[in-house]
Amino acid sequence: DVMCGKNFHDTNPVYRKINEILSDEIILDIGKDSTVFINNKNISSKMVLWNGPVGAFEFKPYDKATNSIAKTFKLNAKKLNIDPGGDIFIHGGPRYKGEYGKRDWTAGCISVSDKNIKIIYSMVKTGTPILIRP
Repeated sequence: DVMCGKNFHDTNPVYRKINEILSDEIILDIGKDSTVFINNKNISSKMVLWNGPVGAFEFKPYDKATNSIAKTFKLNAKKLNIDPGGDIFIHGGPRYKGEYGKRDWTAGCISVSDKNIKIIYSMVKTGTPILIRP
């Protein structure tokens, strides 16, 4: 389910199932059912990597789902007594090959090889939520 409008400044969103979107509408946020689904997955996860908002959150009222998901992240982290982190990224290897295995240079980020990061970045669009489970 999604929230649609005619443009980013349309302040009267219309709730639609994905197959009900009209040709003159654009998807500007996910709907309540999708938000609940993501929040429930979030609650059952110990690690979540989220690469940005789920809607056009810069434009109210299309910030609702993003804010709900962020709030759930924070509440779940507090419940689990863990720090939800800040700027956590997936990135390539250390700048200097000699750093491998010598210290934790990732600062909590997820590191993959430089070759693999190029593959990931070519396949995943900015803003795509990524769930990582232990």
